[in-house]
Amino acid sequence: MNKSKIRLSLIASIVIVIFVISGVFGHQIYKYISLFLITTLGGSIIPVGSPFIILGGAVFGVERVPFIIIAATGYTTGFLINYYLAKFLGKSYVVERMSEERYESISRSWNRWGLLLLVAFVFIFILPAPILALFCGLFSVRLYYFIPITFAGNLFNSYIIVVLGESIGNLFYGL
Repeated sequence: MNKSKIRLSLIASIVIVIFVISGVFGHQIYKYISLFLITTLGGSIIPVGSPFIILGGAVFGVERVPFIIIAATGYTTGFLINYYLAKFLGKSYVVERMSEERYESISRSWNRWGLLLLVAFVFIFILPAPILALFCGLFSVRLYYFIPITFAGNLFNSYIIVVLGESIGNLFYGL
């Protein structure tokens, strides 16, 4: 990783921490804005450890429904960023490296079987679904499949993380 990416990640992390601290000390809107920004970055290919931030927020008590919906929306937005980056920037690069017929063949196969892979990657949050979103954009998976699948998976994963965080909070702090 080069120095400019490290600096950018560090600056983004500092800004996000400031938003989170503002949200903790009474400014509810900053908590939700920072949650959306963190999960959007986490849904893209920038690793920010957003599941741990969601878990930490849930440990100290959050309003479950808005927290889960905003986290899922942020992750889905990050996935869409990856999708469009690959679609508009990566497609021409790949087509240059292989024949148009080969690309179309892979694209048809990906639209048929890639959705099953997407479902598996999105619902099992250990797997790198943001990277899979790049392939979905590269091979032009239909958005009317991509968006609902990723949102449902992100909603499920956010729910699991928040419930786990609440359980930890109840265990240690009795919140």
